[in-house]
Amino acid sequence: MLSLETRDILQKSCQEILFDIQMKFFTTLKIGGCVSALAFPKNVRELMKVLNETKKLGIRTKVVGNCSNLLFPDENLDICVISTTKLKGIETNLAQRRMTVMAGETIGECFGEAVKYGLSGFERIAGIPGTIGASIRGNAGCFGAEIADILHSIKVVTSVGTIKKIGADELEFGYRSSVLQRSGDIVISAEFELGRADSKTMIETLKACAAKRKISQPTQPSAGCVFKKFGEISAGMLIDEAGMKGVKIGGCAISSVHANFIVNVGNGRAEDFKALVELARTNVKSQFGIDLEREVEYIS
Repeated sequence: MLSLETRDILQKSCQEILFDIQMKFFTTLKIGGCVSALAFPKNVRELMKVLNETKKLGIRTKVVGNCSNLLFPDENLDICVISTTKLKGIETNLAQRRMTVMAGETIGECFGEAVKYGLSGFERIAGIPGTIGASIRGNAGCFGAEIADILHSIKVVTSVGTIKKIGADELEFGYRSSVLQRSGDIVISAEFELGRADSKTMIETLKACAAKRKISQPTQPSAGCVFKKFGEISAGMLIDEAGMKGVKIGGCAISSVHANFIVNVGNGRAEDFKALVELARTNVKSQFGIDLEREVEYIS
């Protein structure tokens, strides 16, 4: 628990900050115990202030977006979580077909702006629930498209507290990965280079993807896909063929709709989720000799 003096310092650095708050209220999985603080900086100045103060106070931090691919533990964590979800703003340069987006916007919000101008690129990935910053960090994608496909450059706060512009070609994008996962740089904004398309066609593409998502993915609380593909082999197919669909531990279950989702079926705990992850891994390894790589990030 943070002292009253420490709370006061943090409150002055970031107007919107919560103390001793359960993360289950802020994650798409609806799992997670208390953290010491959860800050919502509204601009880059506040973000840098709270980063600076936590560093001076020796408080461990974790910067997050929409918490859609994260698992927080059941036990309390002495950590300050910094959410970028209030870093908002979209600017469109129609002549250059470029869009500059703050890290807290969602891909869906970007699509909503782009479609007004007939700018194409977000429609297939618009259903991804993550923020722009987190989506770039993990090179989010679906339906054969990735956010890296349309990214031109980003601005970050570096680990030493400076602001730096980085070109997309420097981010070492891979399947659900980028150099940002190793560098510690925090995305504050991104510039996208988009194509041209008829708005009606873009909306039809979005609707088609949404329809596929509706019938192929569960509606219960989840953290998205649990494992990465193994080459071109679907992790969900492997888990399904290993006979794991519908298996339940505690308040979590491997989805009967899509086996690469672990859903919270009621009062799920982080330990339930982890136990299912290990069970799926063990069975797939035993039956197919394949080691599945986890995509969901564990916070500890």
